[in-house]
Amino acid sequence: MANECNLTESTASLISRQVEEISGQEIKSYSSRWFAAVLMFTLSFSRGWVASCYPSVNDVLAAYFQVLPWQIDWLLISQAVVFVLCTVPLSFLMSSAKYRTAFILMTSCQAMGVLLVDLAFLTRHTFALAIVGQSVSAASNILAMSLVPSTAAVWFPADEIGPVISFCTVGWGLGEAFGSLTTPHLVKMDQTSSTVRFRMLLLLGSVGLVLIICLIAEVFFLKSRPPTPPSKAQAMLIKHQETAQNVSFTEQLVRFKDLMLNLYTNRQFLTLWLVYGLSVPVMRSYTVLFSSILHNQFQKASGLNTKAGLVLMTSWVMSIFGSLVAGPVVTKTKRYKAIVVACLATQTVSCMLGLIGAELSNFAVIYAGMAILGFVTGSAAVALYELLVEITYPSSVKQVSMLTMIGLGIMTLLYPVIGRALLSYVNASASICFPIITTFIAVVLVASQNLSFHRLNAEQSEMEVLLEK
Repeated sequence: MANECNLTESTASLISRQVEEISGQEIKSYSSRWFAAVLMFTLSFSRGWVASCYPSVNDVLAAYFQVLPWQIDWLLISQAVVFVLCTVPLSFLMSSAKYRTAFILMTSCQAMGVLLVDLAFLTRHTFALAIVGQSVSAASNILAMSLVPSTAAVWFPADEIGPVISFCTVGWGLGEAFGSLTTPHLVKMDQTSSTVRFRMLLLLGSVGLVLIICLIAEVFFLKSRPPTPPSKAQAMLIKHQETAQNVSFTEQLVRFKDLMLNLYTNRQFLTLWLVYGLSVPVMRSYTVLFSSILHNQFQKASGLNTKAGLVLMTSWVMSIFGSLVAGPVVTKTKRYKAIVVACLATQTVSCMLGLIGAELSNFAVIYAGMAILGFVTGSAAVALYELLVEITYPSSVKQVSMLTMIGLGIMTLLYPVIGRALLSYVNASASICFPIITTFIAVVLVASQNLSFHRLNAEQSEMEVLLEK
């Protein structure tokens, strides 16, 4: 509590000084900001597309690589392991890196990972190479999670930040929807191994080509930031960052350690860190396990992979709408906490619908639950992004986001592992119960926490200075 109070007081003092310093600075946004946003959208789309390729055809890939279904799960779970192990060192290494450098590194890791997985499909005995490729891609995912809010903050004015975060988040959901729908039609159990090999090579090779084109565009055209800041809050953040330049490696390490101590002993940040990890990976868990859940619950039905793909596609499309709706609503109302609580409570209800559908063997109820889950998860992701930036301002958005990924990585690992164990040793209903419990805990945590909105206070302080003049 003492550390939280000290952090709040120092933040308020810093904001007060910097408001005076930047009150006369030119604030302007540029059309080139959309280049950065479109690049992020494209990379998010390709990331979601690839991630959705594996779980919707779990049985097909298990047969191709001659492994068990739970091993196919590790094509995505391996990324969660990398999240847990590498987020802190990557966060420190990137703490002094320019926006452009981090962006290029993100795209390079993503392209390399996809191409390694593509090579793994050349034979049926190189499943380990696919795991390596997915692990390399995980580094890109860590950077992407921090660069989405950074892209919005660095390039866009305050009234566009929410919608831009929604736009970038939509890319991932749209990719997930596209892959979930198309992959079960592309590869099937009744195909020969050579057909599965050719089609997966074509799919992943196409994504790799898109990523290489994006990388070339970044190298030649992407800049670290616009000539002038797009908002007063970003101007103050730049001023704050300028004071941190030209310091030794040892001092950078000390400052990063201090940032970690401040954040991880700050009750507000720690609450949202945990809530983010409890809520956002729910959709990922269902993406990994949903096909297997249907095969467990509807054993006599046919075309289950196609049905699973259709449901997941609908869920991810709904997450897109949720993101698009949440961005403008959050920006206009500034009711961060209320929106997050409403989204998390609806998450719990949607998971309960899934449980009811499983118990009744009613596919329509499961379908409805997954559609609602997609909408509120997309909304919650955007609202939580904004809320994290608010309570930690003026700390680096990039560093805060990357540290938040530790919680995300832990739960992204635990959700499918625990869900697969419950599915294998109990039943589908038991597997569905786990996210019901975790999302309910998330609701209680946010609802019971008093939160401070530092970025909003900074903008209001600037308005007060202008009115006084």
